Amino acid sequence: MYNYTEIYVVRHGETVWNRQGRHQGRLNSPMTEKGRAQAAQIGLILARELGMSAAMSSYRARRAASAKPLQ
Repeated sequence: MYNYTEIYVVRHGETVWNRQGRHQGRLNSPMTEKGRAQAAQIGLILARELGMSAAMSSYRARRAASAKPLQ
């Protein structure tokens, strides 16, 4: 059997601008309560179901906040 690395790509949780239908690009917008709940939920899924204990993200605040549940 082949030895390989699995990579999971997860989008950040909902932000204020997402809710308003605004394009963010490289700008930061804070995550909403729903976005924080989404990040916590995906963190639980990745940890419990896949046994993950760490995550990497870019430096953008919304992405780092989404990865925080695994830190």
